Amino acid sequence: MDEAGRIDYSRAKLVAYNHGNYYALGKALGFFGYSVAAPEVLKRRMEALR
Repeated sequence: MDEAGRIDYSRAKLVAYNHGNYYALGKALGFFGYSVAAPEVLKRRMEALR
């Protein structure tokens, strides 16, 4: 958990399983609605992911 009481996914060591292999998950690449977001929303939301 972070200081705000939210799950800190960057420290969670998440993995994905695909066709018999496990992969580490890295930084977030986007969010729901990324492809249709207005430029100001896109900038604000992507900065929040860092």
